[in-house]
Amino acid sequence: MKPVRMIITKDQFGTITGFSRTFRILLIIAFAFVVRMELAAQESKTVTLQAQQVRISELLQQLEGLTGYKFFYEAGVIDPAMKLDVSLENAPLDKALNQIFSSLPLSWEIQDRFIILRRKVSTSAQAQPTMLRGRILDESGSPLPGATIYIKGTSTGTTSDLNGQFELPVPEGGATVVFRFVGMKEQEVFVKDQQSIEIVMTTEVIGLDEVISIGYGVQKKRDLTGAVSVVNVDEMKKLKVTGIGEALQGQISGVSVTTSGDPGSMAEVRVRGIGSFSNVGPLYVIDGLILNDANHINVSDIESIQVLKDASSAAIYGARGANGVIIITTKSGKEGPARVNFSATQGWEELGKKIEMMDSKHWLYYNQLSYINAGAEWLGQPEDSTMIPNTDWQKAIFEMGKVADYNMTVTGGGKNSSYMLGGGYYSQDGVLKGPWYDRYTFRVNTEGTQGKIRFGENLSCIRTNQKLTNTWTSSFANALTMPPVIPVRDPNEITGRGYYG
Repeated sequence: MKPVRMIITKDQFGTITGFSRTFRILLIIAFAFVVRMELAAQESKTVTLQAQQVRISELLQQLEGLTGYKFFYEAGVIDPAMKLDVSLENAPLDKALNQIFSSLPLSWEIQDRFIILRRKVSTSAQAQPTMLRGRILDESGSPLPGATIYIKGTSTGTTSDLNGQFELPVPEGGATVVFRFVGMKEQEVFVKDQQSIEIVMTTEVIGLDEVISIGYGVQKKRDLTGAVSVVNVDEMKKLKVTGIGEALQGQISGVSVTTSGDPGSMAEVRVRGIGSFSNVGPLYVIDGLILNDANHINVSDIESIQVLKDASSAAIYGARGANGVIIITTKSGKEGPARVNFSATQGWEELGKKIEMMDSKHWLYYNQLSYINAGAEWLGQPEDSTMIPNTDWQKAIFEMGKVADYNMTVTGGGKNSSYMLGGGYYSQDGVLKGPWYDRYTFRVNTEGTQGKIRFGENLSCIRTNQKLTNTWTSSFANALTMPPVIPVRDPNEITGRGYYG
């Protein structure tokens, strides 16, 4: 077979070239027309929506149904529980989006059939920091190498070199810079437009003559070699806690405290972990009396607390002190006229955050859907839809807890005698309905001397009334799993009890 040869003349080539150019022009015009139609469709798309205090997640779903666009955003960009007021009447899509998101830290962009939401980048986040250069000296003018310099409230920091010099980026608008060095007083300086600074640090006076109890006697802090910690009692009393266990929480390194959260519940205290197989709690010594528990003591009656952590400090207590020893000294009378102190505290507690659950309408819908997907017959259709209960079980079992603490002391004494009388009342109602705790305390400390004879008494009376629940965890779990269509109280029952009584 002979090959076929195509010969194109000059006139024919010019005709084909002209056709190709015309085709390209028509293609460009068609593309521009499509783009224009798409923009016109966006401009002509109007939104009419009236809603008050609607969740933003539900609002986005309604907008998707009205506009045909899908919202796209990364997790954490919006808070699904946020509520907004929306009033739109035949508003173009772009104006509707501007009105909705103008008060929120969000920006929007339309791409194809998607509306993309992003966080707005603040101008402060884009601001360039200012480099702060400086030098740290002691009182004699010598440089302090290894000093710590950081911006308060952040993790941005540095250390000084051998010449005491440093460089630290400070954000625009200013920040508080903290200067630290072992044995020196900490300093805080607000820096805004400064580019150089010189810090002179002064020596911190440490109370080395402070007397600390170590079980078998007392020692000055300068002579102490064991692991002994002293609790700041004044700061501890500001916490307004139930017992000594909760009061120690976060006060001393190496001491961990856990509690169930029930009113008046015993706190578990661990000093440097677990040191024995039997009793893993520390030993308590209150005014020389050895106890295994001190949770019910009135915190307002405490004068000082020392925690013995190592074996050398707690050696006098033998194996009983293997898990640490907590030495508590209560208040006593002081020389002088009678002094009366009274304090009253009233507080409230509430659940930090409740979990958002379905209402009855949505629960019935998804319950029916599960049966349909399983190919089973749904028998949950109520006879009268207007009588369907809508129970918020978290609201039903939780309430605002109340805390009350009243204390009164009378102290006084003369040259050879002193006395202290104190009484207190503590009451706590938990955030879970039902549990409560009441405590009554009375203490008398008297002391006198007659020549070489020293006498006195230390009397303490404590009475507690407590109602606990053994199903706190299960009660919370039941509140999350109980269907909202079940009422709290059953009107058909004589006792009025509901599903779980």
